[in-house]
Amino acid sequence: ARYVCRLLKYMDRHGVTVCTPVPDASVQPEPMLSFTSGYVQRGLAVLPKQGNRKPWRLDQNYILDVITLRFKAIDDGVLAFGRARALAQKDENAVGRGAV
Repeated sequence: ARYVCRLLKYMDRHGVTVCTPVPDASVQPEPMLSFTSGYVQRGLAVLPKQGNRKPWRLDQNYILDVITLRFKAIDDGVLAFGRARALAQKDENAVGRGAV
C-alpha cells in the first residue's frame, strides 16, 4: 500500500495519470512460489508468475522487499508514464488506421 501511495504521489507531482509496466522480452517467466508440495505443483499453471530477475522477481524476503518497495526510485525505467487522454487518442488513431 505504501508503494502505491508513493507511486500516486509521484504521478501527481509529474502531472501524469497513467502508468504501465513495460515488458522486457529478455525476462523469462518463473513460478511465483518455489514450493515442492504436490498441491502447489498441480496449481502452478493457474498461479501468478514472476520474472527471473529484478524488478520482475520478488525476493520472498520481507526485509529485502520492504527496502525495495520503500526506497527504490519510482521511475526506474520499467514503468511508462503518460496521460490518459493522450493514450486514448493514440488508441482512437490506431483504430482509425485499422491497426487494431
